[in-house]
Amino acid sequence: MLQQFTCSPQKATKQCAHETGVSRTSVRRILKTARWKVFIPRLLHALNEVDPDRRVQYCEWFQNMVREDEEFVGKMFGLMKQFKLNGTVNRHNCVYWVPENPYVHVEKEVNLPGLSVWCGLSVRGLTGPFFFEVTVTGQVYLDMLRTSILPAIRTLFGNDRFYFQQDGAPQQFHRDVRAYLDENLPMDRTKRRG
Repeated sequence: MLQQFTCSPQKATKQCAHETGVSRTSVRRILKTARWKVFIPRLLHALNEVDPDRRVQYCEWFQNMVREDEEFVGKMFGLMKQFKLNGTVNRHNCVYWVPENPYVHVEKEVNLPGLSVWCGLSVRGLTGPFFFEVTVTGQVYLDMLRTSILPAIRTLFGNDRFYFQQDGAPQQFHRDVRAYLDENLPMDRTKRRG
């Protein structure tokens, strides 16, 4: 039985039990007796060459903002997240049965189809979530800003100052998006953090 896991360390105990006619409990007991353990691969976010520099720049900007405005941390931040709709690796369902940790890493692919969601968070509350039903382009993002995101933020903050943070996604740098934000959030670009 250990030979099956030596050849296929990702084999599920349920599959092994089915193939050998031995109960799943017995398969697990045999693996435990042989001192084999289950290891879950770590997901690594694929990084670009410029990412370390961008992270340092962001940290420096954030520290400067905290020095300039004591209430900065409690003001609005926005985040758009995409949930993948294909079978992207779920590390909790991907295991290895081996006697020693194989230190398996799985690279996380980017730019795969998914559902995009925008949400804003501040000490005053949650803004959103707002769901994008289609691929998020510059125009789609601009429409969501106009009709949902900024009106909801203004409802929460009124005339008080807030910070609108973007993560640098291409649709956030679309010329119409930038023009709209320049017109409707008149603060210098370093504070809006695009």
